[in-house]
Amino acid sequence: MDKINLSKLDKIALMHTYEDSMNKDCMPIDALRPTLKHLEALGLVEIQNYSGQFHTARLTDLGKKYKLENPKLKNNISENTKWLITNAVSVLALIIAIIALFC
Repeated sequence: MDKINLSKLDKIALMHTYEDSMNKDCMPIDALRPTLKHLEALGLVEIQNYSGQFHTARLTDLGKKYKLENPKLKNNISENTKWLITNAVSVLALIIAIIALFC
């Protein structure tokens, strides 16, 4: 599955859609509408009966798969970041080994 980075609002809307409990008291509908449109553009959510008013939203198969593979909805670490961390640890280990060798 492709890496999908979601904002905090995207995660909240996706979680509410997954739980099928769109509690409009917790999140204003004006804030929810653009977020659901963004999730729909990513292919995670399908908005039904959207004609100027929000009616219902449901997860697509891709959205269900994403939620099952990533239940806590954490954003993925990029390959560049992994490479940087790995190399930083290697250089630090090398420095410690050289210091231990000469002390």
